[in-house]
Amino acid sequence: MADKGITAPEARKAHYMDPAHAMDFDNLHLGHPPASMHNIGMLDLYVHVFGLDEIAGSKLPISIAIIGHGWANKASQLDLMASGIIGEVARLGRESGRRKTHDLLVVTLDQRNHGQRRNNKDGLRFDNNPKRLLHMATQLKGGKQDQQLVMDLLPAFLFPHEERTVTDFMSVGISLGGHITWRLVREDPRIKVAVPIISTPSETLGSFLSLVDRYGSVPVTPPAIAEYFFTPSEPGVYADAKILALHGEVDRVIHYTLGHEWFPRIQAQAPEGHIVRDIQPDFGHVVTPEMVSKAAEWLWRWGLSEGGTKVDLPLTVAALPALSVVDGEAAAAEGVEEALAPTVLAVSVESDEGV
Repeated sequence: MADKGITAPEARKAHYMDPAHAMDFDNLHLGHPPASMHNIGMLDLYVHVFGLDEIAGSKLPISIAIIGHGWANKASQLDLMASGIIGEVARLGRESGRRKTHDLLVVTLDQRNHGQRRNNKDGLRFDNNPKRLLHMATQLKGGKQDQQLVMDLLPAFLFPHEERTVTDFMSVGISLGGHITWRLVREDPRIKVAVPIISTPSETLGSFLSLVDRYGSVPVTPPAIAEYFFTPSEPGVYADAKILALHGEVDRVIHYTLGHEWFPRIQAQAPEGHIVRDIQPDFGHVVTPEMVSKAAEWLWRWGLSEGGTKVDLPLTVAALPALSVVDGEAAAAEGVEEALAPTVLAVSVESDEGV
């Protein structure tokens, strides 16, 4: 892989040659058939709703899970993952012995400046971009606002005559989408059940994005941006959360140790088993079928079925080194700089393929 002397484009090339970091969206259906999909136009925001036909005739309340895609990806790449979650939840409903309390809809949408909404190529550039914190803050705040708009108004678009009742929302996010998931849990009381995948808590993201050794330039950090990234969360804000943080053990983009300082503090705010972290060996900055399966079980257990006092997931939590990744020197001192070397958040904007 890359070393400190490698250029960002060379790092990207090395990354994509690494099998542990090869994202394969086509295997995320978990063997389940494609779920029904309806495209809903909320003015210029197009939302893809999965599973609506499957719950026709039911009178149960509905819980909507919103999946946020990663940087330089797009909503259409999540179609099979959405079907996998719906199919797996249906299987759990048949086989788990738990009483189903809510029907499930899964929703995807393009992040701002991604997919069908892509307009500004420079807005996706991270390497040697001193405005990267401004761009990421815009992306995160905008992504959060989009998902809040979906929560506010999508039920009315789907059921204009109140034919069904949507009572709950859950959040699943991949990489960039996972950062938005963390923000939603922290800042929107409607999101209690969440699965951030290959991402890091909001409390650590700003320090990571500020690393000059990684991104090649000192970031511009005006007061509003500093406040956004570096203001600590309020005490107890995670007390009612049910969070499953999923990571690849050899992730060279957002390594799980980035959350080492804050994750135990977040975890300590909730009862045991309510906030957990799962590390999948031999995989990097990717979503795997195992991650999708665990995400589906988490949603089923905490948001769709009766109970939720015990976690039966076969979680694999790797030992964490005794360090806090706050600056480049601390990371390098413990060897984490090498693990994080390839700059893949700086993915080429000539294609929508990426992380």
